[in-house]
This record gives sequence, C-alpha cells and structure tokens, in this order.
Amino acid sequence: MSEHKQGLTPGVATKHRVDTLVYYELHDTMEQAISREKNLKKWNRLWKIRLIEEMNPAWQDLFDDFDGSIKDGPFDVERLRG
Repeated sequence: MSEHKQGLTPGVATKHRVDTLVYYELHDTMEQAISREKNLKKWNRLWKIRLIEEMNPAWQDLFDDFDGSIKDGPFDVERLRG
C-alpha cells in the first residue's frame, strides 16, 4: 500500500491513482486468494460496490499511513464483538 500511495509501482494502480484500501479478504492459501480474485473480476460493478459496503459502508481507508498496518473494517470489528 505504501508503494501505491507513493506511486512507486508502475501499473494499473499508479495509472489510475488507486491508493485507498477500502476492502480486503483473508485466505488460507495463495491459490484460494487468486481464485477469489479471478472470480470477483467477473462480477459487475454494482455487486462489487455492495460487497465493499457490507464491510466498509463509509469507504474508509483501511491502511494506516502512520504505522503501515491494515485496520479492521467496520464489518470485521462488529463480527469480532458479536
């Protein structure tokens, strides 16, 4: 994320100035993560927006610039409490 925010990594993120982390998923293996990413790429935009807003309704940046940590999304915090 730091590299994206600083524009250091050439590619789609730098070209389109994508530097805000609003959604993430954790997976047990790299293969599972890649499979999920490929699946999500087939989704239409509205479905992706709904998925993000289930976890992070305010679209808060979940990356902490100060210490480089990833914050729990609001959905994760509520799930951990309940």
